[in-house]
Amino acid sequence: VKPMAQGFDPLAKDEGGTQWEVIEDMDCPSIDNIAQADTTDVDTLKKACETQLKRKGIDVGCFVVDDRRAYFKQCTREEAVAAKKQRKGCTMYVLPDPEAKKSFRMMKAVKD
Repeated sequence: VKPMAQGFDPLAKDEGGTQWEVIEDMDCPSIDNIAQADTTDVDTLKKACETQLKRKGIDVGCFVVDDRRAYFKQCTREEAVAAKKQRKGCTMYVLPDPEAKKSFRMMKAVKD
């Protein structure tokens, strides 16, 4: 038996934030921008999606970062992937496919 990692809380609701799928040299210009940020720091942008924008009732499904700024888009994963177009210098961050890790989910039955 090994001791638990420092700071680990098994009852915590947050598992370290949303994991985003990265698609290099892509953009989805047909989807309207709902917000923009004058930074290209991806960690800051991810945190903004989970805090500031979510508090305003905006569910970001995708954001695109170019060499100067980031553009947030409100859409589903399927809409973002369907609308993607090649654009050099842009990186598209899309919510992960919820079905991708479906086979790894497990349930444990506990007898009373």
